[in-house]
Amino acid sequence: MPASREHRHTPDVPAGPARVRREQPGAPALPPGGTATGLSPEQLLVLQRTAGNGAVSRSLERQQGHTHGHDHHGHGHAGGSPAGRDHEQPASPALTADLPVQRLFKRGGRSQTSGAPPAAPEPEPPPSVAVHPHDDPKRHPDSNVRDPLAGGVEAYLDKVKKAKKEEESKRIRDEHARVFEGFLRNTRKEPLEEGIALRRSYLGKHTSLLSSSARVSVNQQIRGEVEALETELRRRKAADRSQKMVAGETEERLLQALRSGGDAAQELPPEEKRVYDALSGRAVDWSGLQDAPAKALILVERRGLEVHEREEKAAGERLEKLRWFAPYKEAGLELRDLLTRTHDHLMRNSLLTSNLALGNPADPSSTIHKLTRGPDETFKNFWETDSSSGQPNRAMRGSREEHLGYKEALNRTAGDFQNPTPDAARDKFSPPDPSLLPKYASLISAKRPRGLTDYGEATVHWKPALRDRCTLTPIDSWQNGVGGARGVTGSRNLYPLLAHGPEVLVRLAVAEATDFRYDREMEGDVNSGKVHELREYFEAHLHGLVKWTDVERIKLVGSPWATAQQARLEQFAQQHGLSFRVETA
Repeated sequence: MPASREHRHTPDVPAGPARVRREQPGAPALPPGGTATGLSPEQLLVLQRTAGNGAVSRSLERQQGHTHGHDHHGHGHAGGSPAGRDHEQPASPALTADLPVQRLFKRGGRSQTSGAPPAAPEPEPPPSVAVHPHDDPKRHPDSNVRDPLAGGVEAYLDKVKKAKKEEESKRIRDEHARVFEGFLRNTRKEPLEEGIALRRSYLGKHTSLLSSSARVSVNQQIRGEVEALETELRRRKAADRSQKMVAGETEERLLQALRSGGDAAQELPPEEKRVYDALSGRAVDWSGLQDAPAKALILVERRGLEVHEREEKAAGERLEKLRWFAPYKEAGLELRDLLTRTHDHLMRNSLLTSNLALGNPADPSSTIHKLTRGPDETFKNFWETDSSSGQPNRAMRGSREEHLGYKEALNRTAGDFQNPTPDAARDKFSPPDPSLLPKYASLISAKRPRGLTDYGEATVHWKPALRDRCTLTPIDSWQNGVGGARGVTGSRNLYPLLAHGPEVLVRLAVAEATDFRYDREMEGDVNSGKVHELREYFEAHLHGLVKWTDVERIKLVGSPWATAQQARLEQFAQQHGLSFRVETA
């Protein structure tokens, strides 16, 4: 959100490559045609999204003739809310560990397995700062979708019913009635755990009802269902353990180390020392910066480092698929080098700007009149002015800024934390000190010095040093998904912008980084001035107080009061010894 303007909702940028499901080692391929499932298209879609691109999903699609092209990431209901969440005891490792795929066979009247004993459960990774949106649990709190008895269990039950074994059929149905309410419908983990246990109990059931080949198919499908449920269970556990961009002991230790250095820094654990090393050399007065914005910067830096390699890979995979990238590939450019060059170009050569509606200098209520009352005036955020160039929306802004690390400073008084679909009736905030909350800007190409004139006729160019106190999102932070506030990253971890930002800006950045040698069409758009018409931007957030000493220059574009504004600003700068300059377009 560029400064002082609420944003119109724009379509989400295409997300990065989907997460690839880990295949079980040695899994036999599912036979073409599969088995009868009796699933509705909605249930098929749920299983396909939950299991990823695995054999179960492909088999079900072949049976039903459905294809699903809609990517669910980034549409607001995936993240859930910690408020009201049940807190159960952790599931037994026996229910949650990945099982090696084993071929089951009958010997001596009972099921046995071949191969090594089940592997020990993998140790849980450390809690994340925030769950990556592509790793969200697949729960749909308002959905009526039920736990699909897909594939193996349904096929086995169908055979049992056809054989008129009513007692066994009733037992299976009764067992699943307890979990049929839906593993996607709520935040509880018990239905998942019981669904896994029940399915495992069917593995290796051998009866004259099933032929040898049918048993292999049924067991394989049941294993696929177990894997899908285990994946969802792991996602839920990771989400529960995540820090959710809330400052804690780690941020407190890092802040004290940044303020004092010396022994405090040397005593940090290795992962925290990595964050300290990334932040300590920046142009930030950590002692003078208030705790809330300082901890927000630390949280975002930690998240940026967590996703750095993942987003670098996603950015490369995205570029490989784009039509305009073909000349770069044909030229034999090494992808990793090109990504590094583009990343560094964005970091070093982009402009950090905010567009303001300064108004008539003769009007005492105008922005320019208020800002030039004295050299100590600060640039205000929405919470301080309670106004914007668009529609003021405290519910939306507060819910998104919770993802930027400002939970405590926002002081939510009603509604669910980090609500993905906020509204004014249920989401309320009462910040005790509004000045602690961020201001908004844009990171844009130097070829676009006018900035985003939709938001105001005065483009404020901030000094490069202020970038060390900024964070970024690939698109408007009001958007859900990996491009919005949940995709926030640090000012020196910019691969998320290339992976999930507006395609036209990614194209411009790559072209600029290579001096337009491989994209003459984009060079033409720059030379003709067409790039000035772009409305896309990488969003920036300015943390801490922003003052006149942070301003490098102001460019006035199409203002009816341009002459009076320029005179007022130049007089103000000269009177108070400020170094910024004023330009007109």
